[in-house]
Amino acid sequence: MKYVSLIAYAALLSCTTAQAPAPEPSPATSPATSEVQEPTIDQRSYQLGVIGAFAEVVGLGVKRLALSSAMSPEMDAIIDEAERITARNDALSYRETDFLITDLFPAEINEGKHVIFIYNDPVKENLT
Repeated sequence: MKYVSLIAYAALLSCTTAQAPAPEPSPATSPATSEVQEPTIDQRSYQLGVIGAFAEVVGLGVKRLALSSAMSPEMDAIIDEAERITARNDALSYRETDFLITDLFPAEINEGKHVIFIYNDPVKENLT
């Protein structure tokens, strides 16, 4: 467990909770044909993966608070699964519908969007 925490801590040193753009698909060449195939990225799975990674780090106690990417209000389809993922990682989640506009979350990215806070107590007491 000690090594897992060290690995998680090292991983966090190389990243922040700033919103990272969704990965761009890279073209792949099919061996049977020389056509370039564009892989599709399932945004639902991508967003849940980001939430899962941050929930794991918060659950381990490496971070006290993490933020999901800014998502459209239609994210209702993933909110239940996001809550299960955070709970499975011994963390809590809170859906913020009126998030502040900041340098990390500028208006052109965040306006009209929702963010999931991933935290452990007593962080939320300080948020409200």
